[in-house]
Amino acid sequence: MGTLAAAAAGAQLRTAVTVETRLTALSNPGTAPLLSGAGSARLDLAATGNRDVRGLLSLSADLSAAGQGSAAAVAVRRAFLRARLPGFRITAGKTRLSWGRGRFFNAGDVLFGQTPAFSAGAGEYLTAADWLVAAYVPLGRLSFLELVALPPLDALTIDHTSAGGRAVVRLGELTVEGGYLYAAGAAGVADAAAAPAGRAHRGYLSLKGALTGVDWHLSAGTALPAAPGADLGRAAAHHLLLTGGGLAFLDLGPEAGVLSLLLEAGVRPARAWAPGAAPPPAAALDHYGLYLFPELGYRPADGWNLSLSGVVSPLDASGVAAAGASWNILQGLTLGLHAAAMFGAPEATFAWQRTGALSATLLARYVFGAA
Repeated sequence: MGTLAAAAAGAQLRTAVTVETRLTALSNPGTAPLLSGAGSARLDLAATGNRDVRGLLSLSADLSAAGQGSAAAVAVRRAFLRARLPGFRITAGKTRLSWGRGRFFNAGDVLFGQTPAFSAGAGEYLTAADWLVAAYVPLGRLSFLELVALPPLDALTIDHTSAGGRAVVRLGELTVEGGYLYAAGAAGVADAAAAPAGRAHRGYLSLKGALTGVDWHLSAGTALPAAPGADLGRAAAHHLLLTGGGLAFLDLGPEAGVLSLLLEAGVRPARAWAPGAAPPPAAALDHYGLYLFPELGYRPADGWNLSLSGVVSPLDASGVAAAGASWNILQGLTLGLHAAAMFGAPEATFAWQRTGALSATLLARYVFGAA
């Protein structure tokens, strides 16, 4: 009790409120634009000041419904505590563990699914979180073991609990990571659709290193059904996902800013490698065997960020491209403009004729708080 009281006394509360408003125009060739406004808010309460115990409560609210006479929908984004104990660290609550490597494509993201969705100006793409308990055991410099359990939120039996672990080992300039998860279906995993229906065994292997100024990563992951009698070889091939990418930074000089270049690829060998008679679902990224995610970022000066990104489906010659600019005009206040356009034939993954093929979003975001 004395230890807990001392930890509580040493904690400090940091509060931050984020308010964002957006005006979006959607169109496709030959139609009038569709305009919509939206607003959201986020409250972050973080316990800091104690290196051994930390906590975070993050609530988000969609304010658009409130403007139509309904109550704002409030959701729990994060709610967790993290404690450093002798020999290990424990995390409990709703949070995200970043397994594997990759900003957009990540075959190692076996906890939360492997099929991302692209959105102009999203900033982060792999953001899913879930309720979990995890133990982190350091094994040396930049090497560790992590065990995790994702219990069901309903009063179900223990066999509805997803559980697994990963090991990360640093070998010189190479980082090797491998992990396994027993996925107990939708009860314990945020995106059960990314693996075979029902219970499954998920596993992955990731490599990360640096070569001639480029940070690179490679990952492979698959899933096997836990039901007896399944064709494991066929299932492993069907769900096999290979991802990789490289990131480089170019310093253009003290007056010119910094340029970043990222290219990632997602490969599913068992998927289609040529356009067929049946078109893929709109914007689905698991129909063909290859997809690319390029991203170019540029910071010409403090407070300015320019970006050009998108997703390309080379096998049916389609894609979506997005350009964005943000300006931190005042402390805490950011203005942004993002525009996106799809290109491709009517039967392609991204079609020029679809509603929403052209979009533009103007946003204002203000963050304020006190320690």
